[in-house]
Amino acid sequence: MGSLPQITWTVIGAGPAGLCAIGNLLSSGIREDQVVWIDPHFNSGNLSDVPEVPSNTKVQLFLKFFTACPYLNERAKEIESGSPNDNPFKSMRDLEQEIGCPLSYAAAAVTATTQCILNRIKNRKAMVTSVEKSDKQNEWTITLEDGEKLQTERIVFCTGSKARELNIHRDYPNIQCIPLQDGFSATKLKSIINEKDHVAVLGTSHSGVLLLRNLCTILPEEHGLKVASVECVSRKPLLYAEYMDGWIKNDNTGLKLAAADWAREYYDKSCHPLLRKITLSQDEQKTYKELLPNCTKIVYAVGYDRVKLPQIIYNGVESNVTHDGKCGKLKDENGKEIDGLYGLGIAFPELRKYPNGVEEWAVGMWKFMDYGMRVIPSWS
Repeated sequence: MGSLPQITWTVIGAGPAGLCAIGNLLSSGIREDQVVWIDPHFNSGNLSDVPEVPSNTKVQLFLKFFTACPYLNERAKEIESGSPNDNPFKSMRDLEQEIGCPLSYAAAAVTATTQCILNRIKNRKAMVTSVEKSDKQNEWTITLEDGEKLQTERIVFCTGSKARELNIHRDYPNIQCIPLQDGFSATKLKSIINEKDHVAVLGTSHSGVLLLRNLCTILPEEHGLKVASVECVSRKPLLYAEYMDGWIKNDNTGLKLAAADWAREYYDKSCHPLLRKITLSQDEQKTYKELLPNCTKIVYAVGYDRVKLPQIIYNGVESNVTHDGKCGKLKDENGKEIDGLYGLGIAFPELRKYPNGVEEWAVGMWKFMDYGMRVIPSWS
C-alpha cells in the first residue's frame, strides 16, 4: 500500500474494542477515507487466542455488538449476503441466545467484520513504536516499526491487556508456571500436565474458576486425564453476579454462566475429589511455604495488566498516560487531558456506577460497544 495522506483518525488495535472504535467513528459522520486502522495481525485481538473459553456474555449480546452500531450492522449484512448459509452471524443466531458460548464464535464474527472493513479503509499491518506531538502542532506523528511515519489529528488506543504473572514460585525449582492463556485450553493443558502433577491455581475470579473447571472436570471427562490434585488458593469467598430488576449486581466482578454453574456445583459444595480449597491467612508466606514444595505446576489467575503502550511523547516529554473512565480521554501524569488521545476497551474501560452506588470497570464486548456509542460521538 502506498503512502498515506494526513488523516483525521487513527485506531490502534483490532480486537473487539478497536472494531467498536472504527464502527462508531464511521457511524458518527467520519468518512472512510479519514480513518486509518493499525494492528500487527487484524485477527480479533486476544479473542483468537482463547477459542475454547466459555463466555460470561450471553450470545444475544455478542450479536447486539454488531447490530447496535449502524456501520458494523451494514458490514455484517454484507457478510451474510455473500454467504447466507455459512457465516459467523448465522452460527451465533443458531445458538441458544440466553446462555454463553465458546469465544471462538465471537472471534469469528470480529475477524470476518474486520476483514470486510479492511477492504474499505486505509490500514497498516504493523506495530506502532511511538506517537509524538507538541502544542505547536495540529497533528500527531505516528512511527511504525519499519520507520514509516503517519500524520493524524486524533488517536484511539485499543491496545488490550495481558494476564498478570507473579513470581511466588521463583524459589521452588520443582514448579513449572503455566501461562493463563494455556490454562484456558483443555487441549493445550493435556500436552503440558500429567497424572502425577499437583497443580496450584492462584485466584478465584472468572478466570480462576474456568481453570478449575478445566483441571477438575473437562480434562478428566473429555480428555481422560486426571491430575493428582488441584490446590486452589484464594483471599476471599467467591463472588457471583446477581440479576436484579434491570441491572446486574457484581456485573464485572461476579461469576456468570458456565463458570458460576460449575462453582456452585463443585466449589461451594467442596465435593470435587481433586479440589482442595486454601484461603490465604495474614501470613501469606507461611501458606505458600507449606503448599508449594508439594506442587509441580502453578497458574496465576490474578487479573490483567494493560499491555505496554507505544512511546507517547507530548511537548518533548515522554508521558505515562492514565484515562478518564467517564469519557475515554487520556491524561498525563498530572491529570491533564492530552489533546487528541483517547482509549477504549479492556486497557481503558468505562468506570460505571451501578444503582447500588458501587463503581466497577466495565469490561466485555457489549460493554465496550455501549460505552463507545455514548462517548465516541463527543470526541469529534
